[in-house]
Amino acid sequence: MDRDTVITIPFLDSLESLLTILWRVAGLVILIVVGYYGYAAVAHPNELFRGAGPTGGSMSTADFQRHLSNMQMLTQGMGIATMVFVVCLILRYYAYPEAGGGLLVGGALFFFAAPMLIDAVAGNGQMPAALARLGNPRLYLKSQFGMSGLVMCGAGVIDLIAHAILMFASASSRRPRANAESAETAAQVRKPNDRFLGYCWELPFCRDTEKKLCPVRARKQPCWRSGRGCYCDQNIILQLSGGSYAASRGTAGYLSRTATVVRPKTWAEKREQCLSCPVYLHRQGQKYKVLAPASIIACITAAVLFWPQISKAYPTTVLAAGRAMSGFSFGQSQGGVPAWATDLATNPTLMWLLLGTSLFLAVSYVLHGFEWLLYKLGV
Repeated sequence: MDRDTVITIPFLDSLESLLTILWRVAGLVILIVVGYYGYAAVAHPNELFRGAGPTGGSMSTADFQRHLSNMQMLTQGMGIATMVFVVCLILRYYAYPEAGGGLLVGGALFFFAAPMLIDAVAGNGQMPAALARLGNPRLYLKSQFGMSGLVMCGAGVIDLIAHAILMFASASSRRPRANAESAETAAQVRKPNDRFLGYCWELPFCRDTEKKLCPVRARKQPCWRSGRGCYCDQNIILQLSGGSYAASRGTAGYLSRTATVVRPKTWAEKREQCLSCPVYLHRQGQKYKVLAPASIIACITAAVLFWPQISKAYPTTVLAAGRAMSGFSFGQSQGGVPAWATDLATNPTLMWLLLGTSLFLAVSYVLHGFEWLLYKLGV
């Protein structure tokens, strides 16, 4: 969705303010819980993970149960805050795919980095058997951080997929619009002849009566190469008019008697005026009509041609990634491979779902990249 198309409505402004407050408060709660246990893990790892008392002996059963109860209360509060944070952030910034990307990165940190840090600071010490029967703070804390990470990652992936779908549906609405006066003049001048990726005088908007006199055509370079054309440059209009007028008004090629000679335009100014010119936008549209289906076909063709290699490499890659990140993830693992990696590698439904989603996202963002190159940079 184009963030520039968001409509401002008083009620929505109030709702956005409420959502902003909620996600910030929820984020603050998450930071407080993370900071509290981060400090406890670094400063008091024995008390936090091994049930040691303040004097070095074993913590009493009542104190340990209170310790576990507090951990459950705080981590459950963090879980609720995570849900509020995710929902409010996506609703507040629904027009921004960066929100989904940020949630994906944050969720990965919670899912992978937090358990790794907990294992690193907790060490290999053992709890007294009497306390171990009541619960394991290390595993519980790792599972809660991992669950919060899964919620963030899942929401981030869903948000990115939703934006990818909207990119297909709203591709034309994101393109720049021609200047109103230029568009009106172009509509009046437009002719059937239209050479694919032709020069400006070979597109439908060149006036036949002035084509022979056009200095742009005489130079054999289209107007967008120099940023000077009959829809934007007053000196070109002056030459086409035979010297009867001194300058043009606006960008539409209309003539006026106010004589001025403008300074040379910078590259950024030339790009901006070209991206509001119907002639240049028409040619960029021709490029997009080729690049869009070509990118889709190329991605699908590559996936089909290399499918034997992909299907063989997929389980190996997933298991290797799981083995490399076995110290990061929570839960039981066999042979150094976490359970989630084994499930991903052996479940064909998950494989098709993951690869299909990856292909869809790749096509969507490749198309969005072409739009950015054509209609933002003017390539």
